[in-house]
Amino acid sequence: MTLRQYQAEVNRVCAQVVKVSQRKRLQVLREELASFPASYREPALQLIATTVELTGDNMTMQKWEKITMIAAGAATVAVLLSIAVLLPQPTDFQIFVFRIVLAIGVSAFACVIPGFLNLESRSRLLALRAGGALAVFVLVYLWNPPQLVRPSRQSLVESSHQPNSLTGIIQTNR
Repeated sequence: MTLRQYQAEVNRVCAQVVKVSQRKRLQVLREELASFPASYREPALQLIATTVELTGDNMTMQKWEKITMIAAGAATVAVLLSIAVLLPQPTDFQIFVFRIVLAIGVSAFACVIPGFLNLESRSRLLALRAGGALAVFVLVYLWNPPQLVRPSRQSLVESSHQPNSLTGIIQTNR
């Protein structure tokens, strides 16, 4: 079999496989490949499999999967919001757990959003490459709002050792 004959035969099989329903495509492909010489079958299968969708198992999410992910993300965020109202001064450990759970919930919600978010970092402290819902998880986890609003422990220690400006003014009458 020459290269041109091989090419023509693979194209013919591709055209034949596309004409049948997706349920029967694997069966038709096996029958068509039986006519190929043994040494050409595997490369022909690889060529055809990359060209034609054989199983109909496309990677789109089913409707129930989308609903489940949206509900899981929304429930996680709602629970964390209610806990945030009930715990006005969470400990560092609680904040750590909240960040992890919030990142999981938001990434569950983000996995149903079409498109792709590509996140790459080349800093010396962080080597990371993530995409899609995993990138959303990393962004939410690494963003630390308590660190932005809470004074550092060092500044708290320093302020506790400085005399209060009101201590000399307040006197008790006896």
